[in-house]
Amino acid sequence: MPDPDHAAAVLAALDTGPASVVALEATTGIRRGRLEALLKVMGPGIGAVGCAVPDAAGRPTCAPGGRLGLTDHSRRAALVAQRHNEANVMRSYAAGTGCLMEFLQLALDDPTAGPCGHCSVCTGTLPAPGRSRPPPAWPPPRSWLLRRP
Repeated sequence: MPDPDHAAAVLAALDTGPASVVALEATTGIRRGRLEALLKVMGPGIGAVGCAVPDAAGRPTCAPGGRLGLTDHSRRAALVAQRHNEANVMRSYAAGTGCLMEFLQLALDDPTAGPCGHCSVCTGTLPAPGRSRPPPAWPPPRSWLLRRP
């Protein structure tokens, strides 16, 4: 979901008439990549902004159309809450707060989810590659700097 403030800035810039992406970037202060992503979401499918109208030089311009359907704040809030929940689930998995296999089974709605007894959380040990830190391929920068003449 695009930032409502950015969407409002783009719509305000388009109130005066069609503008190129470069002009919108300069007017709104929104970076090109973010602006292009915003324009895709606001595009003709929603009926807010169409960016397929070529100007005299053949460059695509953005023309104002209806009003943006991003005022559904409850939908945006629900999506943001869902993304935060997904991030918290991944943090819990990475922290090893429970059986890793059970965690995945619950995420996939497996009715037979339960501790596996084989993962690093269940056994309490890390697999072979993670048991010890490999020696560095080069000396740490501080020791290298101290050895310099």
